[in-house]
Amino acid sequence: MKSHDEMMSTDDEDNASRNLRHLRVGPKILNSLQQETSLQHLWLGPTFSSSVTLDKIAEILSQSQLRSLDLDLSLMAASSTTTSCNGSRRSNKATLETNDWTCAMECFVAQLSSVEKLCLRLPTRQEGVVLACIQGLATGLTCSNAGVKTLDLRSNRMDDQAAMVLAAALPQMTSVRHLILTWNRIGSVGAEALAKALNHSRLERLDLSHNPALDDTAAVALSRALQTNTRLQVLNLSGCTGITVQGGLAKLVECLGSTKHNNINHNNVTLEHIYWKNQRPTRHDPRMAAAAESTATATRTNQNTDDKDILQAMEYYLSLNRAGRRLLIHSKIGQEKVSIAVWPHVLAKTASVNKSSLIGRPATGPHELFYLLRQNPGLFEHTQQQKTLFIVND
Repeated sequence: MKSHDEMMSTDDEDNASRNLRHLRVGPKILNSLQQETSLQHLWLGPTFSSSVTLDKIAEILSQSQLRSLDLDLSLMAASSTTTSCNGSRRSNKATLETNDWTCAMECFVAQLSSVEKLCLRLPTRQEGVVLACIQGLATGLTCSNAGVKTLDLRSNRMDDQAAMVLAAALPQMTSVRHLILTWNRIGSVGAEALAKALNHSRLERLDLSHNPALDDTAAVALSRALQTNTRLQVLNLSGCTGITVQGGLAKLVECLGSTKHNNINHNNVTLEHIYWKNQRPTRHDPRMAAAAESTATATRTNQNTDDKDILQAMEYYLSLNRAGRRLLIHSKIGQEKVSIAVWPHVLAKTASVNKSSLIGRPATGPHELFYLLRQNPGLFEHTQQQKTLFIVND
């Protein structure tokens, strides 16, 4: 049986979350949300009554203390009246025009001051609405005091033009740390725009998975940006079937490190994970699953040795970054000096957090420790200031 404290904590979590996916949201439901001051997580949509508009939702939610909002607008088409950017009222229309969506989205985002995670499913049935929403969203996140840290725009049929609009505003989105653009229609042009904006943003995680139009050109653009990037930690390219091992992934390995030049000052030392799997998702069909398994087995059997070397090199350099390779740069250049006492704690933490790697050995193993010691042999030297000798067991 649950203890009293556990039951109280569970009740608090239930009171702080509302999943209204299965309801037709009307004015009464929105007004009831206004009275729940402890509400922190909300799933809303996609079915709304004809009297509910985006600016009405913003008006209600602006008075709450929401931390996470998942809003599905994919079926919202009818509107009684909407407020334009200059505050004037528009007449009744069967569907929102693209300009109306831009203004409505801008005003909506500007009022979400407490939301840290924002998931949006945009209307994709009417042509031009997605681009209009992205324009309003970008303007709202750059001109307001919005504190959105995670921006989830998956499955919105975003194309290169929408990605370019978002990339242009990305440097001004100072609060955004995690950008999710999976399951869209972004191609190489949109990826290049995002890559150029990467070094001027504060992104730590970028998810471009399952965008079939991405190819080696996009990976090359990302590798160029990552050569000087010091913030991004996770890059997800899973399901991007146009990216090859010897093309795009080889360029990403070059920005992480090179076996010929062992100079960490010219390598990316902050990227810790690259997710990549070049296969298409299959349906839940036993015959298709068996065929996919036989194809995967043949691929593994006939896999080129060069491909294996590239994948192993990529995971090796990523494991070095997870082991704290960035601290070596701070220890060697610049005015910031990393204390020797920090290193044993860093190595112990990475060894416990990173349980395993893609090539079947510990993420922080003897190879990484040898690399760190070779780059900075003074890590475990006995000095007058450091009288305690730290020993890290293998």
